[in-house]
This record gives sequence, C-alpha cells and structure tokens, in this order.
Amino acid sequence: MKKTVQLPIISAAVIGSLAYMMADTIHECLGHGGTCLLLGHKISLLNSVYFRSNTGNYRVDIGGPIANLMAGVLIYALLQKMRNLSFFAKWLLLHAMVYNLCWFSGTMLESIIKSDGDWSHAANELNLSSHITHWLLLLVSVLSYMVFFRMTRSCLVQQFQTSPYSKNQLLLYPYLFAVVASFFAGLFFAGDRWNTAIGGVLELVSSLPLLFIRFKPGTTSGAHPRPFRVSYITAALILFVVFCFTMGKGIVFT
Repeated sequence: MKKTVQLPIISAAVIGSLAYMMADTIHECLGHGGTCLLLGHKISLLNSVYFRSNTGNYRVDIGGPIANLMAGVLIYALLQKMRNLSFFAKWLLLHAMVYNLCWFSGTMLESIIKSDGDWSHAANELNLSSHITHWLLLLVSVLSYMVFFRMTRSCLVQQFQTSPYSKNQLLLYPYLFAVVASFFAGLFFAGDRWNTAIGGVLELVSSLPLLFIRFKPGTTSGAHPRPFRVSYITAALILFVVFCFTMGKGIVFT
C-alpha cells in the first residue's frame, strides 16, 4: 500500500520559482542578450518577457529558444550522470529541465499563433514563406514535445520512482508556483504591467503537458528529505525580489 508523505508547500514554492527564474534568465539574458552582444549589437530593453535591440537579426531572435534547448539537454545529461545529488537538487533540476525544453517548443507554437514570436520574427527577416514556416514549426514542435516527454519520464522514473511524495507534490505544485512567480514578476514592468504579467504566464503554459506525464511514485523505506532550511528559503526569496526589480521591472540600456 502506498503511503504518501506530505511535503511542505514552501518547498514547492522555492523549487517552482527558482526553476522559472533559471529558464527565463537563460532565454532572455543568455539566449537573446548573449547572442546580441556576440554579434556586436546593442541591447535596448531586457525584461522577463520582452527583449529589444537596436538592430533586428534572426540569430538574436532564435537565440532565446536555442539557449533553452541547450540548457534543457545539458540538465538532462547532468541528471543522467549525477545520481548522487540531493533530493531537492534533483527536484529543482527536473523542473528547470522541463521549463527550458518546453519553452523551446512553446515558442514555436507561439510563432504559429502570433506574428511577434521569436521564430516568426526570424522567418520574416529571412523572407521565408509564412505558410511553409508554420507547418514546419508545427512539425518540429510536436516532435520535440514527444522527445521531451520521454526524457522527462525517464528522469522521473530514475530519480523519483521511490519517492514517497505524490505526483501533484512533485510536479503540479511547483509548476503552479512558477506560474504565479512569472505573473508577479511581470507586474513590475511599468511599461505594460498587465500584458507583461499575462505574457509571463503564457510562456509557462508551454510546460503544461508536464502534468499529463504518466508517472506514479512508489514508496521508500529510507529517510525522508528534510524541509528547506530557513536560510535557503530566505535566499530564494531574496533572489526572487532581485529578479522582480531587475528582469521584472525591465533593464533599459541607453
């Protein structure tokens, strides 16, 4: 008989918010921002949802999702190789991996629905047919989601099969806190608070399929992981406040 152990909800809040900040920073700062600087262009605006530069370039446009893909694959490799990580480290990396991988696929679907997505901007700059581009993006996004599902389920089975915690505690609760964190951070952008907050939420909608992965944790007779220390929770809160007043508020370069 499976015995479910209650995991402190604050732990899910820390994991979800940290994983979201990691994925967002990788997308906006390392992906768009890093590519922009490498090409010698100038960044004009950097925040949790929007990126602007003085010159449009397709490599800058796709730099964000490509960075998410690379980060997700790297985290997956780490989880496969480093089996002795602590429970909370594996939990955080799992969510960071999923958010990064799904962010990559989600930007493709966004570019099909909207004309201002990363891939649609790149297609316009390359003068590609929108009809062909949309079908190609749809195909790649569906295939990538299928691969990412298998990768995520593999990590869940290998790392959390013996977890005494429920699927909701492991997956749903951190995800919901990540959504709340993205919405709250977007409210700090004075230029367009509401649309930025909604935009942050929509970025994480791409990770919603995570909740439909078929996975049932087992039981374990080992010791349960200790809850986060107050110092760790405080550090996570400080990081989130800093994130809100930098990436959330938006950094304008003149």
